[in-house]
Amino acid sequence: DVSTAFLQSNSYGPNEPPKYLKFRSPVNGELLYYKQSGPIYGEASAPKRWEETIVPWLTSKSQGFVQGTSGKCVFHNSKTGVTLLLYVNDLLIDGDEDQVQAFLNAINGRFHCKPAEWLSSENPIDHLGMNLMMDENRIYISMASYIDKILDALDAQDIEPQTLPIKEHITDDEAVDTSTANWCRSVMGCTGWLANTARPDVKYTHSRISRHLAKPNKGMYKACEHLLGYLKAHKYLCIYQELNAP
Repeated sequence: DVSTAFLQSNSYGPNEPPKYLKFRSPVNGELLYYKQSGPIYGEASAPKRWEETIVPWLTSKSQGFVQGTSGKCVFHNSKTGVTLLLYVNDLLIDGDEDQVQAFLNAINGRFHCKPAEWLSSENPIDHLGMNLMMDENRIYISMASYIDKILDALDAQDIEPQTLPIKEHITDDEAVDTSTANWCRSVMGCTGWLANTARPDVKYTHSRISRHLAKPNKGMYKACEHLLGYLKAHKYLCIYQELNAP
């Protein structure tokens, strides 16, 4: 985890238009003016400027990573065997321990980072809502704790468990009230993360229900309830890989 990553982005170039910030002093109410030297949080261009800082460093000759073409958040170093996933300022790193440590030393020399967490059978890791676990045979990714959180957030802990993620076509197109419509949109937002990470079993269902986001209806509401019931009943399903698999 790169600490306050946007603030560690490359400074503005000498030929870029100058930017200024204005603050009112909490002590005497005086207006204070500052010239901005680099991107800050809340600035529209800050994420892009961070990308233009971290990616060239990773793909430089000194680091030797090659960026994926279809998955641009994936970087691989063929010499060291280290593969990493970059999600803004969070990095998930896989490789031999000595090579991973060498990379950690390098990135800590370039950026200020939080201490690394090492996955082990005794130490699972929560990475962006995905619980990474391992035993002597496999590595697993579970979304159980994330599912519990969204059931709480959506007030759906008492929802009836379901066997399948989707049961029938959405045919009841009668409009729902604003509160229910917003709830349905929240369900799609929360479950979209599941569908696009470690729960591909709900991807088709999420796609089908999402077609009604523009005008939520009673059929969509019923399908959202059904999907949450399925997740409640099957929250411990994992994807996994053998430790020594090719």
